[in-house]
Amino acid sequence: MAARGGRKKKGGRAAGPGRGSGAGEAAGGGKDQKGHQAKGTVKGTVPPGAKEGIPPMGTAARIVGMLVSPVRTLEDIIRRPRALTAASLLIATNVLFVLLIWDKIHAHSHWLVEHAPPPGVPAEELARFAALAPGVAATNALLGPVITWFMIVLLFRIIASGAGRAVTFGLLFNLVVFGMVPYMLGLYLDSVVRFFADPQRANYLQLSISAAYLVPGGVDARWFPLLNALNPFTIWGLALASIGGAKLLDVRVARVAVPLLGLWFLLALLRSFSPAAVG
Repeated sequence: MAARGGRKKKGGRAAGPGRGSGAGEAAGGGKDQKGHQAKGTVKGTVPPGAKEGIPPMGTAARIVGMLVSPVRTLEDIIRRPRALTAASLLIATNVLFVLLIWDKIHAHSHWLVEHAPPPGVPAEELARFAALAPGVAATNALLGPVITWFMIVLLFRIIASGAGRAVTFGLLFNLVVFGMVPYMLGLYLDSVVRFFADPQRANYLQLSISAAYLVPGGVDARWFPLLNALNPFTIWGLALASIGGAKLLDVRVARVAVPLLGLWFLLALLRSFSPAAVG
């Protein structure tokens, strides 16, 4: 009887691992469930709280970080997406730089009307152009970057769809705004160049830091829009946006950079064949 009791006791103990095995299967099911959830998320993103020990970067730190430490900054942007404050600050700064050359833009428009008026335009229309030119420049400083950001976000959505990734518009917008910080810096420097330039020249509003003004004869060349697109700060921004997009979508950088740079230069090439391309 004692032996039987012992066997029963051993049998009872043997049943214990069986229950433990069931728990292990449940745990395994939990792992499968986690694995299933991982497949449902976008590859390359860092789940919120995955690096809770790292303090979040502020808006100013992110803007500066994109210039000095882009990879670490991109990781923080993907982990904690928020860019409305940064977008507002970047655009407001761009408008401020245009306001600094407001009087020069006004003087340039009047000089243009007197010395190089477009043929066939009535005098009253030319006078209206001279009066509205500074406001048009300020509007372009306000809307130009926004249009550029949305164009790149749309391209990234297309790339994400082709790669089978589901990414929210907000996350892509955050990534593009910060990725294109060098591009915004280039716009600021263009305004600085115009601040010190003589407004009594036909291409005053086109002055920029680009290959068009480094290549002899580039300003008057038919390919001026294409050469003007070769701005080092613009290329820098497109490169950072491509790196961030590749990190977010978990694809090779070339898969993002090639269509992005291709689109940018395609638009510049199309402008080369427009009637106003020269001059």
